[in-house]
Amino acid sequence: PAALLGGAGGPPASRAAPGGAHGAPSSGVVLGAPQTEDDRRRRRRPRAEAAAAAPSAPTFQTRDEAIEALATQVKERVARVRKHGGFDEASAWAKLDARFGKTELSCVAHTVRQLGRYYGRHDRRVELTTQWRKDIAKWEKLVHSLAAWTLKMAVPVDERVIFLSDVIVYMHACWRAKPAKRGRPKENHRSRHAGR
Repeated sequence: PAALLGGAGGPPASRAAPGGAHGAPSSGVVLGAPQTEDDRRRRRRPRAEAAAAAPSAPTFQTRDEAIEALATQVKERVARVRKHGGFDEASAWAKLDARFGKTELSCVAHTVRQLGRYYGRHDRRVELTTQWRKDIAKWEKLVHSLAAWTLKMAVPVDERVIFLSDVIVYMHACWRAKPAKRGRPKENHRSRHAGR
């Protein structure tokens, strides 16, 4: 009715008669009517309950704390995989691709694959399990370095540990292959006859 909507031919909605335009019983809810504090409180309650039920992301005082927390969780996950010998390149890639192959991180995942397959078989590769410093292996140093970059990437907060763990596990899987033996490069015709 025009009276409830505040249109032409009737009073504004906030001033409408309780019985409506034609004297019909009203539901008591009038569009535009001032709301009481109880109304506002009832409307806010579902939002507050939903916010309380949602898991809150951990907060850190500094960026270094966030990097250390992420790296620690990743190292624990990778250590469990190492303990059970789960470094198989095909299965490691299948997990990485299944989780992130069709997301915004698809290009990153495929780049990781190409780099892993190339450097894992290089004859001058760095051995990930050797020590970088006294108390940290080179693969652990790699975790800390990548953790800093992961915080800057479009990785959802609740998927950072899984993403970086999958990347490191795939790197370990690529490094299981023996490095290819590369022969000494052949001299070209010009270099062989340069001294003649």
